[in-house]
Amino acid sequence: MLKNKLKLLIMGLLTTLFSFLGCKNQAQPNSQNISPKDNLPISYFNYHYDGTIGRNNYNYIVEKNDNGKFQFKYESLEYREYGEMILELDVNFMNQLNKLYNDFQLWKWDGFKGVNSNVCDGSGFSLAIYLGDNQSKTIYASGHNKTPNNYRDFKIQMDSIFKPFVNKMLEQKRLEMINKGVSGELEMIMVNFIQHGKSGMDEYHILVAKQGIRTTSFDITIKSISGEYFEKGNHRFYYDLPTEALDFPKLTQIFNDNKIINWYNYEKSAEDYNNEEWFQIQFLFEEGKVDAFGTLHPENYDNFRKEILSWLVAVVNNGKENYNLSESK
Repeated sequence: MLKNKLKLLIMGLLTTLFSFLGCKNQAQPNSQNISPKDNLPISYFNYHYDGTIGRNNYNYIVEKNDNGKFQFKYESLEYREYGEMILELDVNFMNQLNKLYNDFQLWKWDGFKGVNSNVCDGSGFSLAIYLGDNQSKTIYASGHNKTPNNYRDFKIQMDSIFKPFVNKMLEQKRLEMINKGVSGELEMIMVNFIQHGKSGMDEYHILVAKQGIRTTSFDITIKSISGEYFEKGNHRFYYDLPTEALDFPKLTQIFNDNKIINWYNYEKSAEDYNNEEWFQIQFLFEEGKVDAFGTLHPENYDNFRKEILSWLVAVVNNGKENYNLSESK
């Protein structure tokens, strides 16, 4: 088992190396004569997706635990703070996985090593499958910007099988992080409100940090069409206000009163997203942060929006009166 896992690790490293050196595609025939007639069930499954620059990297691993039951291990660069997540699987899942293996005749992929050296970025994958209780037969395939036949359809079907289990684990981790909470003082916030369609045309881009954390502490861009909080027109403030002028205690109160901790890793889209306000927030504390965005608004959203924009009006007025704040050109 350890030998096989070491082989998989080396395979992944070689795939990356080939992509940089411009190695030509090396397709090897199926040397083990694996066929559907063997009727060997999957005993180990490892799929790795490498999204390279700016994209997600993740692992699907299915293996038996110490109790002899199949478990699913998932790790994603997009949710790096969660680390490796583990969930026990049922027989139905393994039936789906074995069906996937047979439907796409994955034994034909064994030995595939595809590299397209003409693409600088792109994506890569590696796949390892062990068959039979004694793992007597193995399948290895990998590629970087070059994939086996039917790979795209295979990946879509595979992701659909794993998705409910991934979502379940992500939600479990999200609730764990909510229960853990944040600690220390609030140091920075980023809030964006962008209206679309029937929701209006106003835009607010707010980036505020305690003095010394960023080059400037008060970075605000406003497009006021409604004139609800600011006079109609465009407004820009780029000024290094002292921390006391930013009223971080009020921001902390808004965070607590509206239970923004429950928005941790919130990401949902409204059905009619073209007519809903898009929002994005980040509250950064000394220990921990909360990020959220979407067009389907979470609990307490309207009150949170009202309180944040009212706070912004108060800070701008106070800055003009006491700290020489003026609009940037």
